[in-house]
Amino acid sequence: MKLFRFLMIACKDATLLCSKQAELRLSFRERMQLKIHLLLCKPCRYFSKQVSLLQQSYRKFAEQQSAAWSEESKEALQKKINDLL
Repeated sequence: MKLFRFLMIACKDATLLCSKQAELRLSFRERMQLKIHLLLCKPCRYFSKQVSLLQQSYRKFAEQQSAAWSEESKEALQKKINDLL
């Protein structure tokens, strides 16, 4: 029973983990909590798929935008970023 309580999370926490997973690697505990929750919760499973789809779309868009830039533009932007850092 303690293990179940340890692994079971609320929908609010599951959606936060879904969003976090799109940007970062989750810890083992977080991955297990999310997997178990998604097995039991259809709305969160749907939300997880939506986040994944948005992330894929963003990556494709970023790749297309990057390919459209000239090398000079990329270098100029990189120089501006480095100057600000």
